[in-house]
Amino acid sequence: MTVDGVASLMPNLEVFPMSKPEGIKRKERLHDCVGEHNVRMISKYYTRISFQQMAKLLEFNIEQMETFVCKLIVEGVIPDAKIHRPSQIIYLSPKLSTVEILDQWGSNIHKLTSTINKVAHLIVKEEMVHGMEISQKA
Repeated sequence: MTVDGVASLMPNLEVFPMSKPEGIKRKERLHDCVGEHNVRMISKYYTRISFQQMAKLLEFNIEQMETFVCKLIVEGVIPDAKIHRPSQIIYLSPKLSTVEILDQWGSNIHKLTSTINKVAHLIVKEEMVHGMEISQKA
């Protein structure tokens, strides 16, 4: 839903009087909140989206959309998003639960310790091979 759509649902309320500065601020704040909500919803359904498609869904022009998405990334609203400007694609990753993060961490630790064990084994093997060569030459 767009800001104008929300504002049109409340035609008789003086929430957004454009003649007053607080009305303009309220409309801008509502615009930001609706945009944040829309980006969160988009990130649930897309893992990668073009600048044009994102701008169309948010009803921004491309420059406004890029600035807005950058602001959301910096503020931590969508911390795992990446913007690839040359290809004009935004990569979004779903927010993981704490359990999923811990599972990934545990899996990464297991891979790391496995690699360290293999390296240690190869070092010992090399020491044994070179130790045998030295003792046979002497």
